[in-house]
Amino acid sequence: MRFGFHSWDEQMYDDLSHLLRVHIEVDTTNIQFDLEEGEVCLVGSVPDDEMRFIAEDLVARSPGVKGVRNYLEVKYNETIFP
Repeated sequence: MRFGFHSWDEQMYDDLSHLLRVHIEVDTTNIQFDLEEGEVCLVGSVPDDEMRFIAEDLVARSPGVKGVRNYLEVKYNETIFP
């Protein structure tokens, strides 16, 4: 168990990690999140606004999530958008 996690947070953390990892429209390469008592804080970066909103929506709709703070930054891929 992760330090400071309750057992339900541990299960929710694993569920959210899996959900974000398998969703075809979300590149989780640079996404991390913290979880405490059902409150999720998304941090990191994504390539576009749509992915930022999709990640937040997926997490917000997950069972047990009480709130989401979305601190994901949009960092466009300069090889695609010079």
